Amino acid sequence: MEETGESEVGEREFGHPAKIDYDETVLRWMDRYLKGSTNGVSDEPPVRYFVMGANQWRTAAQWPPPAQTVPVYLAAGVGQSNPSSLG
Repeated sequence: MEETGESEVGEREFGHPAKIDYDETVLRWMDRYLKGSTNGVSDEPPVRYFVMGANQWRTAAQWPPPAQTVPVYLAAGVGQSNPSSLG
């Protein structure tokens, strides 16, 4: 398998796990939906995405995929004259 995908975004390199065989992915999709081939593409989850930081591909039944709620705590800076604004 020859990888035709990139593993670099801007100055960030994600390494081998980020690479996919882009040509194979597109050709399988076209074979299924343009030629009518039964190749399993329609049985796969419709969403495939790369998670930066985890360096792995994941699949989902819909976009956006389900996510955990992450609490964010904001506080004014020490010595700020207006505590209702962020600096």
